[in-house]
Amino acid sequence: MLMPLTPYYHTGGTRPRLSGGQGEIDGAVRSRFTVRDAYVLPDGEYEYRVEYGPGSKDKFVELEKVLTPAGLTPWLAGTKEDCVLTIRKTVPSSRKQSRVPIMLALLTFLVIVVFSYLGVQGDLQLAPAVPWYTPFLGFGVSVAVLLAARFYGHRYAARRFGVGPNSSYLLPGLPGITASLPTLGFISYQHEPALNRDRYFDLMIVGPLAVLAASVVLQIIGDVTAVQSSIQLTSCLTVNSVVQVCPGNPNIIQLALGYLLGPLMPNLATGYGLVSPLSDGATVGFLLVFIAMLPMASFDGGQISSVLWSPGKARVATYLSVALLLALDTNELLYWGVAIVVLLVGGRPLKLSFKDDISGVSRNRLFIYLGLLLVAFLAVPIPHDIATIPLG
Repeated sequence: MLMPLTPYYHTGGTRPRLSGGQGEIDGAVRSRFTVRDAYVLPDGEYEYRVEYGPGSKDKFVELEKVLTPAGLTPWLAGTKEDCVLTIRKTVPSSRKQSRVPIMLALLTFLVIVVFSYLGVQGDLQLAPAVPWYTPFLGFGVSVAVLLAARFYGHRYAARRFGVGPNSSYLLPGLPGITASLPTLGFISYQHEPALNRDRYFDLMIVGPLAVLAASVVLQIIGDVTAVQSSIQLTSCLTVNSVVQVCPGNPNIIQLALGYLLGPLMPNLATGYGLVSPLSDGATVGFLLVFIAMLPMASFDGGQISSVLWSPGKARVATYLSVALLLALDTNELLYWGVAIVVLLVGGRPLKLSFKDDISGVSRNRLFIYLGLLLVAFLAVPIPHDIATIPLG
């Protein structure tokens, strides 16, 4: 914080009246906050010592709307007992555009093409009558739709809230390491300070919600357009030295959608399954939602946990999430690749910045996150040990 200069304002009736723009700024502040003292800083900037009360968070939001058209930005720092409101000139961001996100996006595109080709090998073994390009394009396009939903959902939220979007990096998957995941989704870092913690929470929650919505739509379309396999699939089927097709375990959301769509889906003979590249893409989407919502550093859930909890607690949540991923890998290495990536990026602590650095996050947003975290667990495929327990 800059050291205050000689006080410009004085308490009592002898306080000199400001004129022009200075008077408007002073009036905008004093109409919303109880001012203890005020100072003029160099270059026409101001510092106020104000009282922080129950409605100060909303009043700061109002003040920001008033000052933004004038090219000014308010900053609230300190503690609730010693609160400092600073009015500074808005400085346009001069950060250079990095080529890393573009390179990672291109690499992810190539990985999706590889996964699509491998998927064709399995689908043609199960349904030879299906043209090869149908599973190839169906899976690849569906994964691209999921990634676009997250990317543009986040961008839309940033425009709506009047803040620059985070710098996002798309993580490619690796065949044999990330199992059926051609991508691990996005990690991101804050580009501009958010107005407050509530606003940043809302910004970061939109991306996973967009992926969840896109996954549900893909699952519905995939279920009603699926075809029955030509052969029974009661155990893993080796296609070649690289591809092996195994019966998949659906998640709770997929089971619920299958139950609701039952009359519209083809009737299956015992031992046969459905072949649908769109449903395969939806499965990837549900897993991306699960990964994104876990409180892991740099992923969307890690950003949210850093808003809800202290940096120390957020870091503990990251390592607990890694332990959970490893615990889920009881029979097949599905989440090891994710856990490794989290450990690599988790060493870089998140440094979030807020214009209102005093107010905390609203309690209802904590409940929203916990509810969405529960939904994310419903998007995880039922573990094989549980799915194969005899019920009678």
